Amino acid sequence: PTIPAAEFAKHRVVITNYQTLTNYQHSFAQLIPGTQKSMWSVLITDEAQEYKSPSTKISHALKTLHPDVHIACTGTPVENRLLDLWNLIDTVQPALLGTSKDFSAKYELAPGDSTERLLELKQSLLFNTANAFVLRRNKSDVLTNLPPKTYEPLFSEMTEWEVRMHQELLESVGGGSPLKILHKLVALYQHPSLLRDDGGALDAKTLLEESSKLRAVMELLKNIKVRKEKCVIFAYRIAMQQILATVIEFVFGVQADIVN
Repeated sequence: PTIPAAEFAKHRVVITNYQTLTNYQHSFAQLIPGTQKSMWSVLITDEAQEYKSPSTKISHALKTLHPDVHIACTGTPVENRLLDLWNLIDTVQPALLGTSKDFSAKYELAPGDSTERLLELKQSLLFNTANAFVLRRNKSDVLTNLPPKTYEPLFSEMTEWEVRMHQELLESVGGGSPLKILHKLVALYQHPSLLRDDGGALDAKTLLEESSKLRAVMELLKNIKVRKEKCVIFAYRIAMQQILATVIEFVFGVQADIVN
């Protein structure tokens, strides 16, 4: 399927993810009808290391967009090799660092001391100049007006049933893979029903009865509601997000939005 260009034009801002961009590559790469101009004036990519590899579908899709301005945000511009950096820069500013083959030969494969070559690379990227291609920012540089972050652990004591499920899980895995065991423990500690073959309970009342942790979260949400504050709840699994939404609607009569 194709998303018409007119559908994009209805909105000043479009938020998407890399998978959707890849699946609808031709839709995102459309030009403004009747012109040779890209639909995108500014493209901002977060977690840019996701397209560090030149041969990936994500990388190919991004390089078809040709926005007027492209800003790539990442905390790890180099994860495995310098070619990671080449592809990020080539996506943001095509041809700035030459071809991937020439870049790799010069900065990765050339023998001898690499100090001078890396200095030349920094100069190509205009490091420490007003119009540098790469800017490094620490949290302390930009988050100066926020109050300090506080952590308040919420403890809940497992019921006898939950303890029994925990013990049965450990006994059942035997000499199995440690990663498989950890995977199941993660599920158990979110909600016991995530381990059930039948998918577990569907009604909110039973979901609450089965999890002391979930009941503790609901009590905390009640206090937040009394204070007329807002909150965001993070849950590792989509199934757990759905459990939370079901129980929140049951307890508070509020339909919680899910973003994943």
